[in-house]
Amino acid sequence: MSENQAPAGIEEIRVAQSSTGSSLWEPFRGPEIDALLERQLGGQANARNREVVLEEARRILSRCARPTAPDGQTTGLVMGYIQSGKTLSFTAVAALARDNAYRMVIVIAGTTNNLAEQSRDRLIRDLGLGETSFPKWQHFHNPDSGDVPRIRDVLSEWNDANVPENERRSVFVTVLKYHSQLRKLVRVLSSLGHLRGVP
Repeated sequence: MSENQAPAGIEEIRVAQSSTGSSLWEPFRGPEIDALLERQLGGQANARNREVVLEEARRILSRCARPTAPDGQTTGLVMGYIQSGKTLSFTAVAALARDNAYRMVIVIAGTTNNLAEQSRDRLIRDLGLGETSFPKWQHFHNPDSGDVPRIRDVLSEWNDANVPENERRSVFVTVLKYHSQLRKLVRVLSSLGHLRGVP
């Protein structure tokens, strides 16, 4: 947080200012972020904490490229202390991105298999993957060329008028922070073809 002190037990997140120092757009609060906040910070006692996490997620996402723009690219940096709640923060940004029609979220997590799997498992739990018959996410961990057709199918749902809007899924990728896995991810993304219009 910038001006105000974070409540006890909630992360202090600093958002690097963009060149204009302001938001590029205003993210919509939807059911995915509300479900995450309820799972993680349910109860009346945590009402203020939920608002802090939501507002910080909004601030971060508002500095990213608008999902409805035909093309867009921004680069930013969000910093947090060790054990400060960064995982909850970037999970909240992912949930808010899903609510705002981002079709793909990639989390580069962990420099070892154990750390990457720990982050993956927590994200799966926190985002409630597998809790409903129509999950909002399709998860891929360390994807390779064999995953390309499935990723392509999930992304194509957004352009298919026969798929109801509430059944369209976002691709959720978790990948080990290791050069060979990152190169493999680049190859997977390149194999998908032109990703214009896929925020």
